[in-house]
Amino acid sequence: MQWLMLILVNLVFKPIEVRSIAEMRERGLSEGIVGRLYTVYPNLDSLPGDSTLYTIGILNAEELLIYLKCFQKDRISATVKKDDQDEILNDDYVLIILDTEGKGATAYGFVANAIGTRKDLMFTESGNDAVEWDGKWSVEVSKENDGYEMVFRIPLNAISFTKSPWGIKVGRFIAAKSELQMSKTEGAIQSISNIDRIEVDFEKIITSEKEEMVTLSPMLYARASKEKLQG
Repeated sequence: MQWLMLILVNLVFKPIEVRSIAEMRERGLSEGIVGRLYTVYPNLDSLPGDSTLYTIGILNAEELLIYLKCFQKDRISATVKKDDQDEILNDDYVLIILDTEGKGATAYGFVANAIGTRKDLMFTESGNDAVEWDGKWSVEVSKENDGYEMVFRIPLNAISFTKSPWGIKVGRFIAAKSELQMSKTEGAIQSISNIDRIEVDFEKIITSEKEEMVTLSPMLYARASKEKLQG
């Protein structure tokens, strides 16, 4: 019962400020708020054998960083090398759901497999009206003896947001075991209500290139970007 109550409590992340990816790797899990993932499929498990830890930072006031330590004893499975392919969901991958309005209505989705191949999309709480989104973000992957590490790098001027606490949900899939881990055990994978929060110090971030877009919802921003590309 104690671990169940822990899962149900929403974390509040306050991103640590760093000047390099190396500093994020060094300080992230020792100084920042640390989240962990729980197995939700095929069985519910609060302490997975291959555990996953994550934390959040801000790089040079310009990029949101999500750093993950993915422990894995078995062979890592990642074969898809081309971005934006649905087959990436058959690999070992990590999913980041980021609600930059903080309303639990729409959110960005960032997926990367264990060799750094990417796919991005948009989520709605209803699960309908999904829009593919080709965002300017990157991920760095480092293979370690006990698994692998990932750092998602999301430029703040490449996303739309409101100046209120954001929501975040994290997932991981381990292909060899068909094991799905999530930061929240209740609700559907794509559910973006009642998730952990990020408190960003908006006075310290730089968004000069897209300052005019910070009040647009993620879904509207994705549509506008898609129409601009097609036009």
